[in-house]
Amino acid sequence: MPEFADQGFAILSDYRSATFKFELHEIDIVFPFFREHRSQFYGKLHAVLVGNPYTTAITLYLQSMLDMDLNFLIRSFSTEEQALSWLKSKEKIVEKLL
Repeated sequence: MPEFADQGFAILSDYRSATFKFELHEIDIVFPFFREHRSQFYGKLHAVLVGNPYTTAITLYLQSMLDMDLNFLIRSFSTEEQALSWLKSKEKIVEKLL
């Protein structure tokens, strides 16, 4: 999606009612995908609405791995208001990355 890769879009995902069906160690399979598409994720923001401790843990794990490796910023939030506020501040955050 060129519009995502080239125009700096941010993502808001609502996982408050989600139940992940995988173990934490299985999430490592996604990292080669992110690395292969590094240029499309660099400097992007992803706010994740979470509703349980396991979803929060998954988000924090991704956050720690992708922030350092790709500058793809993922943060978890319990409310949409918090998430949107963070996403709206994206220009300041992305400027620091570039």
